[in-house]
Order: sequence, then structure tokens, then C-alpha cells
Amino acid sequence: MYQDYDRAVGKVIEYLTQNDYTSSIVYTHKRCFRLFKEYLEKGGLGYSNELAVQWLKDNAENLCVTTFKSYRLAFLRLNDVLQNREIVNTKAAY
Repeated sequence: MYQDYDRAVGKVIEYLTQNDYTSSIVYTHKRCFRLFKEYLEKGGLGYSNELAVQWLKDNAENLCVTTFKSYRLAFLRLNDVLQNREIVNTKAAY
């Protein structure tokens, strides 16, 4: 049921590691995806961007600002993969 979700998560993580994102960013994305998948499995729900946004809003008060922003970015990247099959590069060049 979650094969597409797992493949998309794998592509996001692969993108982050290939583009030399810090280990903390990769870890935060992985944690976000794991927690959200647990939520989906517990409720027997399928992935949708609207559901991800609602889950993030529901949990916002329990997250620090930087974690919230990282989770939001993680869902944007995940949605890019699921909708467009690619991720828009948001990393600034040094």
C-alpha cells in the first residue's frame, strides 16, 4: 500500500545525500517521513499532500520552529517527487 510513498522517500533521501546536505537535514527528513508513515499506517490512510499538510498543522505546536520548517520542506520535496518525478533544487550555491 505504501510502495509509492517509500520509493518517493528514497528518492528524496538520495537527492539529499547526492547533493551533500548535512547529516542533520537528512536525519530530520527521515524522521519526518517515518513519523508520518506511522500516522498513515495507524489510521489505514493513503498518502496525500493535503493529509501531510494537515498532519503538520496538527503537530506544529509540539515542534520547534526549525523542525517545523524542516518537516514542511521535507513534504514539499516529497510532493515534488510524487507529482513531478524530480525535486527543485533549493540549496544555495556557496
